[in-house]
Amino acid sequence: MDRNWESVRNDALALEPSRQALLVEEMVDHLSHTPHMQAWLDESERRLDAYHRGEIKAVDMEESLARIKRLISK
Repeated sequence: MDRNWESVRNDALALEPSRQALLVEEMVDHLSHTPHMQAWLDESERRLDAYHRGEIKAVDMEESLARIKRLISK
């Protein structure tokens, strides 16, 4: 099967919303079984557990982005 991205995208967008939701669910389920996704899930769980134990604090998005911009500009 050799379909290009635009064709697949157009077919997906033409589906009824309920079918689109099912497709998204299946795609997310498929992607969640990749090694990279599993590594990210493991890391996010580790960070959330550390937050709940009080070992790390939350940083709001604006502050986090400002830090990144400062680091990049150096």
